Amino acid sequence: MECCGIDIESLMLAIQLQREDLEECEHAKKGKHREGEIIDSEVALEACRQELEEMATLISDQALCISIAKAVESDALLIAEAKAAEELAVSDRALALRLSGNPQATPTTNNTKTNEKKRPADHLDDASIERFKLMNRFQSDHAESSSSAASRAQPETRECIACTDRFPAPALLRSPCSHEYCRECLVGLVQSSLRDESLFPPRCCTQPIPIETGA
Repeated sequence: MECCGIDIESLMLAIQLQREDLEECEHAKKGKHREGEIIDSEVALEACRQELEEMATLISDQALCISIAKAVESDALLIAEAKAAEELAVSDRALALRLSGNPQATPTTNNTKTNEKKRPADHLDDASIERFKLMNRFQSDHAESSSSAASRAQPETRECIACTDRFPAPALLRSPCSHEYCRECLVGLVQSSLRDESLFPPRCCTQPIPIETGA
């Protein structure tokens, strides 16, 4: 898995090496000043440590968002296949009952209730799946060499309403209220709505966000 053109493992390794360097610096400075005295170098080391922790958290969160987006894409396909197989089985059973001389036969109550109580994930239609595919392709296309990126003009960027970071227009989803979300923030909204049905569908300014809506 990659983040900003560099695989996650390499980024986390680089952060770990810098943590070890900080620990060596702190160990080397122990006992070289009076107890309780605060010196500039210690303040600088602590600031570096906090920055490294923030970077590690950011990278881990982004890796999780990428994983969720891919899982939503693959799981939606599996759900659609399972749903189609279930509907076919119900249809075949009804046909068999009619052929056996019971023209009034209908699907069982349990099957009917199951179809009525759709899970939030069932609402991920083909357009939604394609949207996640597009966003995943953007993640892959973004992982390119710095020399190739520098040789091209920078694309127009717009701001994500949730995190305020700027992204190329194709990487953003526009909600009905005209606010735009990046992939990570959109996945966060979807994940929250799947955990809590009261939040489904994802909303912005009280208006439902159709995930299939283009940027």
